[in-house]
Order: sequence, then structure tokens, then C-alpha cells
Amino acid sequence: MPVIGVDHQPSARGLYSRYLRERVLVSPDREDAADTLESLARFHGAVMIATNDHYLTLVSQHFERLAKRFIVTTPPWELLSGLMDKARCYALARSISS
Repeated sequence: MPVIGVDHQPSARGLYSRYLRERVLVSPDREDAADTLESLARFHGAVMIATNDHYLTLVSQHFERLAKRFIVTTPPWELLSGLMDKARCYALARSISS
């Protein structure tokens, strides 16, 4: 099963894994970033691993459409959004530890 890494910086830590078949550079700030990811047809069925918070957000927000082509390791936005909002995440942690 092919594994691909996607980031916007060629020197990103996550792109150095020996398990990656290919590294793809895509800026998560581009309007068409999700379209670009979806168009990686040659990797259909590959595992998609987000390598930083920007990509966690991008992949998570477009989970439904990307999961049709890839094995997505990032949860859907409904689950991830609370963790990506640091204030909400800290409040949740405080409420659990009380």
C-alpha cells in the first residue's frame, strides 16, 4: 500500500519518513488545495498522512471527499475541530482533570 506525505515545505519533518513512496508539495493556504489533493489520482487508495496542523485542518475539513480516494488518517472536522481550537482543547482538559 503506497504512503504519501504532503506538505508545503520541502524540508518538513514528516516528509523524511522512509515509508513514503512519494512526497507532494501543496500549499494549504491555496483556495484549490483540497482540489489539488483530490486530484492526486495516481495515489488512489494510498494512505494520506497530514504532517502539520495546517494539513490536519485541510484534510479534516474535506474528509468526506478525500476519503473516497485515500485512506485518511485524520478524523473528520466534527471530531478534530475541538482539538485544533487550543482554547477549547485546554478548557476540555481542565474540565476532565477537575
